Amino acid sequence: MDQEFMKEKPVMPLVISMALPMTFSMLVNALYNIIDSYFVAQVSQNALTAVSLAFPIQNLLVAFGVGTGVGVSSLISRRLGERDQEAADNAATHGIILSAITYVVFAVFGAIVARPFTALYTQDAEVLSMGTTYITIVTVASFGFFFAAVIEKMLQAT
Repeated sequence: MDQEFMKEKPVMPLVISMALPMTFSMLVNALYNIIDSYFVAQVSQNALTAVSLAFPIQNLLVAFGVGTGVGVSSLISRRLGERDQEAADNAATHGIILSAITYVVFAVFGAIVARPFTALYTQDAEVLSMGTTYITIVTVASFGFFFAAVIEKMLQAT
């Protein structure tokens, strides 16, 4: 039934119905970052600088989490389309394991490399301290994000 729906419905309503939710999601994400920056700037300029230094790390974290989820989702969808439940189950299992490995890599990075990374961009002791703390918290506490991203995409694949 879903395949017939996609074949027979006009293209523009399909594009709009698929693009609007994604566009809204990206808008909310962008607003979240802007509002977050606004409130952090109320604390101090150094706090905003520290959070800004963590931004590339956060983007990498999101890219790896969502990228893994999308890849696993694609593989599961193809295996389910082939009616190969065992391969789909294997893909899901490997997706969870890959999420765990990715989390460990980011947690270790956050615990070990956060200070040298932050020191590349600032000599200010307060910014260095806040940036190191923030990057460590973001990376070490990201386990929920990695698993949520993969599991959400796995559910979408089914």
